[in-house]
Amino acid sequence: MSIQHNKKKGRGGFTLVELLIVIVILGILAGIAIPQYLTYLDKARLTASISTLSSLGNDIEAYHLSNGQYPLSIDWANYTDQNGNSILTAMTPSMFYGKIASWQTYSTENDTYTVTATATDSKQTLLTLSPTGVASN
Repeated sequence: MSIQHNKKKGRGGFTLVELLIVIVILGILAGIAIPQYLTYLDKARLTASISTLSSLGNDIEAYHLSNGQYPLSIDWANYTDQNGNSILTAMTPSMFYGKIASWQTYSTENDTYTVTATATDSKQTLLTLSPTGVASN
């Protein structure tokens, strides 16, 4: 009598070495992609902050046209001037949420103004708004 052995031809799964190679390759790809993604997020947040400040500059200029002068002071909690009047014409306070991390200073001098704010990027870039535009430090 002959005994038959029932052997499967081929392999039934992956070896430990093959799985480790795939994990290492995925780790290398993640090590390259994640920093690039985080850099992209920082640039997007900074761009959003600059855009928001530019819009605020347009509102301050509209205030200047309506009142003949720039606000002497700004209450950043309510976006109002020294008399309690809104400085916003095209924007609403909710448009600032998540775009500006904090307001630093506001000053007026010689019929001009300067606003300094902190962007929401992870580097906490300082932004300066004046009638000529937004500059980052």
